[in-house]
Amino acid sequence: MKGTYGKKSCSKILLLLSILSVFMILSACSNKLGEVKQVDVYKMESFDQVQKNSVVTFKSDEEIKAFEQAFTHLQKQKGKVDIMDPEYKVELGDKSYFMWLNQEKVAVMDTEDTDTLYLLTEDYSKRIKKIMDSTK
Repeated sequence: MKGTYGKKSCSKILLLLSILSVFMILSACSNKLGEVKQVDVYKMESFDQVQKNSVVTFKSDEEIKAFEQAFTHLQKQKGKVDIMDPEYKVELGDKSYFMWLNQEKVAVMDTEDTDTLYLLTEDYSKRIKKIMDSTK
């Protein structure tokens, strides 16, 4: 009887360790942007030209979190993209995005996929606009 109880305990411990390992792997894979320590935003003159001395760096946890959340909850837009030059380029972790601010929503485009346009939700658009307004 004593040996059987030991096997059950080992099985439970192994099961618990397996579950914890899966959670750790999933949480490590869930952040598509890598570890973000700052967000750099540049004013743009065109798709391929940054305005000189225009970088603004956001380092606070609150600002970084706002950009991370907003840029991981993008709403893909249908149709062909034909848009004016970007207002900003956002460097967020290992990803870069072009960004346009307008009255209603913020539009973004992955710099590696300029055929697809995304919109931020209304709430995320407000948060990003508020952060960007603080730099003026």
